[in-house]
Amino acid sequence: MIRDYPSAASDLFSRWPASSPDFQDHFVEDGIIDPARWIQAGTQILFVLRETNGYRGNIAALIHKACTTHPSSKLWDRPTFHNVGRWAHGLLHAGDANFPTFEDAHKSRKTALLACAFINLKKTTGGARATNAVEHAAARDAIFLREQIELVDPRIVVCGGTYRAIKQHVYPAIRRVGPRVHEAGGRIFINANHPSYLKKTAEMYDDVVGNYHRYQARSKAMID
Repeated sequence: MIRDYPSAASDLFSRWPASSPDFQDHFVEDGIIDPARWIQAGTQILFVLRETNGYRGNIAALIHKACTTHPSSKLWDRPTFHNVGRWAHGLLHAGDANFPTFEDAHKSRKTALLACAFINLKKTTGGARATNAVEHAAARDAIFLREQIELVDPRIVVCGGTYRAIKQHVYPAIRRVGPRVHEAGGRIFINANHPSYLKKTAEMYDDVVGNYHRYQARSKAMID
């Protein structure tokens, strides 16, 4: 993250909506949830999802409120951010000898979210299954999406149902380095299911955190 992130993000979000008439009605801003916690985090983690479902405000601000002053936020009515928070905690501590258990990650999911960043490929609202619209947005906004990701500058990017679009339109040089784990330019990309996917949450946790931990262990063993 650059030193003057708020100013740089503001500049990006002033140029981006002007690039297409699709943003005439609204533009959903997103990014780093809590800049101070982001800087303090040992590992900077960005989650890339598809789009918001009916919400038109700043999604990073919404997540911050849900994790701090609004514990009854509707954000917690669905599994999406419970899973993202668990993954966040697990990845923040994946360098430990044993990565956190699913139960420990669940307890710390809201605190962990505050140390991360979150963006959607499509900056307007839509339905849960608007796959074609998201694909179109990723192709149209590829330059802006890459600029936003570089501005945030994460160590790990978790692609929640967005890996194919990211590889096709934003980072075509991504290469596979392990099960669900990919790399491009020194940055790790994890190919995860969308966090609302109908799969056991503990299995999804291992898909993301377990595979990354095992990749780290293999990499360390090769160096040693």
